[in-house]
Amino acid sequence: MTLTQANSEQVDATWNAVAEQLGPGWSWTRKRCPNDPPDSWRGWLQGPDDLRLWIHLGNPRWEIGEALDTLIAATGQRLYVRDLYGMGETPPVTGITAGRARTPSAIAREIERRLLPSTRESRDRLHLRRQERSALDARQREAVDAIVRLCPAVHRCDPHSHDAPRLVLGPSASLDLRIDDRDSITITRWSGVDLDTLLRVIAVAWPVA
Repeated sequence: MTLTQANSEQVDATWNAVAEQLGPGWSWTRKRCPNDPPDSWRGWLQGPDDLRLWIHLGNPRWEIGEALDTLIAATGQRLYVRDLYGMGETPPVTGITAGRARTPSAIAREIERRLLPSTRESRDRLHLRRQERSALDARQREAVDAIVRLCPAVHRCDPHSHDAPRLVLGPSASLDLRIDDRDSITITRWSGVDLDTLLRVIAVAWPVA
């Protein structure tokens, strides 16, 4: 298949028709991002509620796969969809193929039947992961704010990682804290400070009820 063929109006017409068959909220684009130039070999089906699929145009069969935005903005972490599933769980279907000779309505049915159920489930799991991360970040800020508020000599500095904010307790004393989803605080790194001081700081940050 030549570049001209991959860019043909017929290809775009096919996928515009597939988008229409998928229902309201679906559209076809050759741009990965709105400001990008059109891609010669790939396109994207944009759906409602953060659904997104990619289509490879240069092979004998259409390749169609999930293209969810898996960025966790709070941490800068980019997940693979499989990271949203635990051991023993059925892995998600992330891609299918469809014959080029099939009609747009038949392609849309294949997408709806074989790909979208797992893509919707993965999207929902991703939304939950983001909500949990947001709640965890809020509790982490609460703990750090408590230390800063009640220990005037303490102040924040640039962390080594998003998961473990760093606090400076003095000219050569610092510690990194991590709060997990069970609200347990872990000291991941410290220097220039003794254990008793560390325990007092943790008690200030997260007093036991």
